Amino acid sequence: MRRLLPVLCLAVGSLIARAPSALACSCVQITIPDQYRQSDAVFIGTAMDVSGADARGNVIATIAVSDVYKGPVPLRAKVRTAQNGAACGVSFAIGTRYLIFVHGTAPFETNICNGTTTDLNALARAKIRGPVVAYRSPVLANKASVRHSSRAGPIAGAALLMVVVAAGSVLFWRIRSGRIAGGTV
Repeated sequence: MRRLLPVLCLAVGSLIARAPSALACSCVQITIPDQYRQSDAVFIGTAMDVSGADARGNVIATIAVSDVYKGPVPLRAKVRTAQNGAACGVSFAIGTRYLIFVHGTAPFETNICNGTTTDLNALARAKIRGPVVAYRSPVLANKASVRHSSRAGPIAGAALLMVVVAAGSVLFWRIRSGRIAGGTV
C-alpha cells in the first residue's frame, strides 16, 4: 500500500498538470468615471448586426448610434470584440441597446472590462453629463416624432433684427446730419 500511494499521487498529479487550462476573463474593477476617462469614445446604440468570428476569434458588431457622450462616433459604428465572454468579449444581441465604451478608431474595440453594458443609466448615476450629440436614429422609429409647427421663434428673431437695424440707421443719420452734437445722445 505504501508503494501504491506515491504512484497514485504521481498519476493524479500528471493528470492535473496535463489538463487544458480554462479560459476566463478577469477584469480589474474600476469606476464608471475612470472607464469614461480612459475611453476614446462613449456612446449608446442598438446592435443591428454581428459578423461571424474572424481567424483571431473576433466579431464586429454594427451599432446604430443614438447618443454620443464622448469622441467622434458615426451614426453607424463598427465595434470589434472577442467572440465570447471567456475572452472578455461583449455578447452583442441584435436589437439590444448598449452603453458602449471603446478604444481606437473605426472599427472601435471594446470588451466587458471597458465597461460596455446594457445599463443605459450608468453614466447618469456617475453624474456624467451628456449626451453631446443625439442622433435621430431610424432604430428609434417607435418613438413618436415631434414636429414643431410654431414659427414664433424665427419671426420674433427677424422682427428684433429689423428693429435693431432701423434704430441703428436712425442713429447714424442723426449723427451724420448734426442733430446730435459731438455724436452723443
